[in-house]
Amino acid sequence: MAGQSIDKSSEVLQRDVDKWKSAEDTLTNYRNYISRRDDPFALHYIDLLFVSNYKGGNSIIGGTEQEVNQTLTGHSKHLRLINSRFHGKSLQNLSEDEFQELNKLMYKAFEICKDSNSFIKGFGIAYCAALYHMQFPILIPLIDRRVLINSGIVDSNNKKLFAGTQVKHMESYYQELTARIYQDVKVTGQFEDIRAWDRYYFIQNLTRKLNEL
Repeated sequence: MAGQSIDKSSEVLQRDVDKWKSAEDTLTNYRNYISRRDDPFALHYIDLLFVSNYKGGNSIIGGTEQEVNQTLTGHSKHLRLINSRFHGKSLQNLSEDEFQELNKLMYKAFEICKDSNSFIKGFGIAYCAALYHMQFPILIPLIDRRVLINSGIVDSNNKKLFAGTQVKHMESYYQELTARIYQDVKVTGQFEDIRAWDRYYFIQNLTRKLNEL
């Protein structure tokens, strides 16, 4: 039985390693794609397709291409604002004041997502954070169910925190999550950057859990 458990654990680990690799490939492809645009922050429907592929979820973007392109103008403007404030910086290079300012700007991004005038069906908080992360991969952290659970910020056994399998009010954990990452990449130096932190809690945390079986 023990041998069977180890084999299963290895299969699960390899599956998640493969998922991470696929996400990394998508991020690279997206970065190459926007580098060829005159304005990398001029978002279009195709940007959300990259995000959907990166997330590997089941969300379907609602609306016509023209409608989505028009609705994305608010995010395009907000991305330009973030770039004007933090161009070329990584999370670990930020001062405490800059870190707090960035968090406020991300909460504004979440407000844009939920606003009735800029709401896009299938483009929720996790996808919004993924889009901003893909634009600024060493500055803006992701937030999703897996990283919240694996990092211990959300208790998967507390069913009151979930709607089905999704974390309720995900944006309410963003401050705690980013403070944790900021501490680990800047203060303690435990991780080289956001990408290393995210990979660890996508794969390595699962490895530890499996080894305890």
